[in-house]
This record gives sequence, structure tokens and C-alpha cells, in this order.
Amino acid sequence: GTENCVLPVQLHREAGNAVRLSMGAAIFAGQVPSFLIPPGAPYSNSSHSVYLVEEGADAVIRLSLTGSDVLERQSCPGGPAYLSLSVNGRFLFTASYGSGETRAYRLGENGELLEVVSPLSTGTFTHCVQQHPHNGLIYVTSKGSDTIVIASLDEISGHLKIERTVACPEASGPRHIVFSNDGQRAFVSCENSASLLEFSVENTELSQQYYLSTLRAPLAAGDTGSDLHLSSDQQFLYVSNRGEDSLATFRVRSGSVPQAPQLVSSVSSGGQVPRNFALVGNDLLVAANQEEMNLCAFRRDQSTGGLDLLTSLNVKEKVFWVGEVK
Repeated sequence: GTENCVLPVQLHREAGNAVRLSMGAAIFAGQVPSFLIPPGAPYSNSSHSVYLVEEGADAVIRLSLTGSDVLERQSCPGGPAYLSLSVNGRFLFTASYGSGETRAYRLGENGELLEVVSPLSTGTFTHCVQQHPHNGLIYVTSKGSDTIVIASLDEISGHLKIERTVACPEASGPRHIVFSNDGQRAFVSCENSASLLEFSVENTELSQQYYLSTLRAPLAAGDTGSDLHLSSDQQFLYVSNRGEDSLATFRVRSGSVPQAPQLVSSVSSGGQVPRNFALVGNDLLVAANQEEMNLCAFRRDQSTGGLDLLTSLNVKEKVFWVGEVK
């Protein structure tokens, strides 16, 4: 996703473990499509279309990737910056950064984007909304209020109700949240402090376990945390840092005695402002460097978690999101 379009990018695996990126024809997608859900994403019933927020037009849309048509469009006030799907595939959640709101939209049987059913105030600069894979609760991070709101979802009506609000460290700025596959751990990237938070999850309780810097050096002006993803084997956690423009690798350690994630490596993201990145397959990571206007592909060592830059592609526009279509 770039400033006004969706760019199909082909990843070619070549001889000798080489990788090449090539760009297809752009699909117009409105004003600042800053976050997308591609076909084949978990819980998606839409096989040939993408959901996206138009951050610059206060809208959420479903876009056909085959006919390049906007299939449905719904208003989404307040500068939407993120969206995700419910575990049952019946609802789409959005997080509006400017207004501090979370919304649930009803989806049709074939993935049609229908009416909004539950707007909810969730905190200053609401940035991310995710449903827990097991307990069904909705977790919303708000970087301006340093909070995580935990809400319940009525799986029939789509109504959201706040159950409790969890405080994060002051001035941390919680941005994105991911859960371990077993649902017992939650990891949060903190924008303002360029840090990683780990929580244990039990029912409606979030208990903070660790609060760690994701930087190689002390926090400096312009350093902000951004995206994070867990590897499919749950052994490594990756976090992008803007300012330092790096990709940090943490080893996720488990066992009977809790242990903090261990920072094992940090490499340049290959450009300025790595706003978003994606893990592709088991062995690759592709970073979207917003201000560099490029995509960088890295080989991911599955035993050490380390990253090695393979190739880059200049896309000639600011890049806000990258993800794999399965």
C-alpha cells in the first residue's frame, strides 16, 4: 500500500537462494491506503479482494484485485490507521488514530463490507485492534493515553463493550499488539519509547512481565517503535524501529520459569522509516521503508533469527504497508 494505490509485487525465488522483486501495475486505492488485509489472511472469507483503510479520506473499503473495482465503501471517521478481522470472520474492526475510536463493521457471507454496528471510544491516538485467538476479547492499543482497552464482542450483533483498561508505562506509546499461538502471551511495540512490552494473558487480565528497549543505542530524538511480528514457529519476534531505521530480532524464551525476550540481532532496514514489514514464508522478511520509498527483502535464518539483506525495489511512492497474499 502506497500513497494512493495498491502495488502488486512478485517475489521470485532464483538459483542459489537469490531473491528478486518485480512490480506489477498499480491499482488505485484512494487517499493514503495505510493498512490492508489481503486475500488469504487468517479469518478472511474474501478470496479476490482486499480490505483497506483510506487514512486520508476517513473510509474503509473492499477492493477487487482482479477488476480493480471498489466493491464497497463505508465511512470511518477520525483518521483510520489499522484494521483486522474477527476470529469468526463476521466482523471487521478499525482503529481511528485521530478520534481515538474503534469500530466493528458487519461482513457478509462472501466477505462483503456492510454497515458499522459498534463505534467505541478507546483512547487517545488509538492505533491497533486485535481479537484474542482464544478468549474472544478485543484488545485495543492507544499510544496517546498509554493504555490497552480490553472489550468484549457480542458475536451475533457485533456490539463492543469495554471490560477494563490496562495502563502501560508512562510515555511508552503502545502501538501494535500480537499474541502467541497459545494465547498466553501478548507482545506490544511501543512507539514513543521504542520499546517492547510483554504481558501474560489470563482471562481478562493482562499482567506486565517485561519492558525492553528495541534499539541498539539509547533512545534519541526521532527514534520510534513501529511494527512487530512473531515467526510461525514462535521462536523469534521482530520489531521495526524508525529513526534508527532498524529491524530488531528477539528470541522468545519459554519454560517453567518466565524469561525476558532476548535481543539477538539488529540490522539496518535498508531505508528510512520502516513503518511496516511482513514475514513471508518461513525464511524471508520484507520491509516497507516509507520515506525511502522502497521494499527490502531479507533472508531469515530460522535457527538464529538473524536477517541478511538480499535485494531491494524502488516503488517511487511512500510505502505504508506490505504483506503476503496467500
